Amino acid sequence: MSKKLYWALLACMGIALSGCGDSETPAAGQKNAVAAKKSSGDAETDWREKAQVYIELNNRIMPLISQKKRQDRSAQRAKNGEFQQIRTDSYMLDDVFVKRLQEAIALPGKLPAGVDAAGKNLLSVVDKFLPTWNQLQEYNKAKKYEDDKGEKGKQLLVSYHEGMQTLYAAVDEFDKQVDIVAKQASEKALAEYKKKGLLLEMHTSLAMAAAEKIIDTFDTSEDFKDQAKLDAANAQLAEMETNIEAMKVEHAKRKEKDAKADARSKTLPRMDRYESIEENLIAFAGYYREARKNNPSRFNSAVEQYNRAVQERNRM
Repeated sequence: MSKKLYWALLACMGIALSGCGDSETPAAGQKNAVAAKKSSGDAETDWREKAQVYIELNNRIMPLISQKKRQDRSAQRAKNGEFQQIRTDSYMLDDVFVKRLQEAIALPGKLPAGVDAAGKNLLSVVDKFLPTWNQLQEYNKAKKYEDDKGEKGKQLLVSYHEGMQTLYAAVDEFDKQVDIVAKQASEKALAEYKKKGLLLEMHTSLAMAAAEKIIDTFDTSEDFKDQAKLDAANAQLAEMETNIEAMKVEHAKRKEKDAKADARSKTLPRMDRYESIEENLIAFAGYYREARKNNPSRFNSAVEQYNRAVQERNRM
């Protein structure tokens, strides 16, 4: 099954995310060190900032494990000695990603202990494995196998295969830990929306939460044969579609209100993507119905539509 992205809820709650630019300079001699950033003095603000960075990082690297079939094909080709058929998307783990993850770990927010541990493990795996991956990519790009009849490529392929399995495991654990934080962030945002009477944002959050629960219900195609799981997903589908209808009503009200307001009083974001979110979630519902009927493979398309909804929400 495809992997879901996470909704960067915190930004739309008006939290100023300064990043990590004001960290103190690391002491000389500390390789890859990033000094801990000073606390803002508010535990909730620190939590939100750290959670936001982790969510953004996880969304960035999710394509690495989003398609299980691609993983399996890559592993099989490696076993077969096909060194030219390796993955070429190591750029997702470049120096920018590494530095940002180091900064996330150093941030003062108090997240579940497993989050930083998973981040540190991922850094360790990347530091150990990425040079081999990049070396093999460059070897193939330069067609050096024409000079040595592929000898070096076959040697590197052994380390590549072992490294990819370790990397997949590290990214998967990172995703599981960030999933905990993302759910907590969603709950915090929903509480804030209810408190402030932001009905459009509230119904959007509820609709997307219901879609996410449907995604979390199914791990394999065999799960679509489990009636209990189908019943649970169908209940969430009804919840999602109820909130989509409420989104439409509240969005229309806000648009009408904003049409009469001056620029400073408008309530919708400049890049209003609510209609796109509605369309993506409606398409999600359609693909889910196809999947539950007789074609579980269509669920991957459902997840893709959910991810597009997440991306649209994160643009606002």
